[in-house]
Amino acid sequence: MLKDSAVGSWFFDGHSSQNNLIHDAGQNPYLTIDLGAHAVAALLGNSYGANSNGFSVTYTRRLFSTFISGCASADSATEFPDATGTPLGVPQVGNSQIKKSAFVGFTGFSHPGSINNSWVYRIHREWLDEIDYDTPLSLAVAIANNNYPEVLNWGPRIIGYRPLKYNGDDSR
Repeated sequence: MLKDSAVGSWFFDGHSSQNNLIHDAGQNPYLTIDLGAHAVAALLGNSYGANSNGFSVTYTRRLFSTFISGCASADSATEFPDATGTPLGVPQVGNSQIKKSAFVGFTGFSHPGSINNSWVYRIHREWLDEIDYDTPLSLAVAIANNNYPEVLNWGPRIIGYRPLKYNGDDSR
């Protein structure tokens, strides 16, 4: 689905490291597929990485938003913001050259189950599913954090455009 150019947003909920989704480091013999950050970038037509001139990033397509609910997907060494088009350190506020995008993940270990599911549902209810769609992503995450304080120990983090509004003029 990520290869389809009509796909503008992406949500993943599952096992995650800083640069690999699904892989369970041998803990679960049934989880044997890896989806690395470079593979995600390739599916989107993007590329990033070191070369002789330093670090190169090329984006064919940026996602409107990326939400990875998984362990360590947003800690300081994560590659997913580069892969999906929300690189760290690139100012998005006031930058008309890029499509505004956000990446939500965890800096620590998250725990699957009802708390995680309820937290994600609350973010979507506040941000995407209300009548006027004008709640900024950062406020939706703050509301969810307030309602599910257990998640705070997991280190929820937004990378990218925090004022992102669903279907708003400044989000394009």
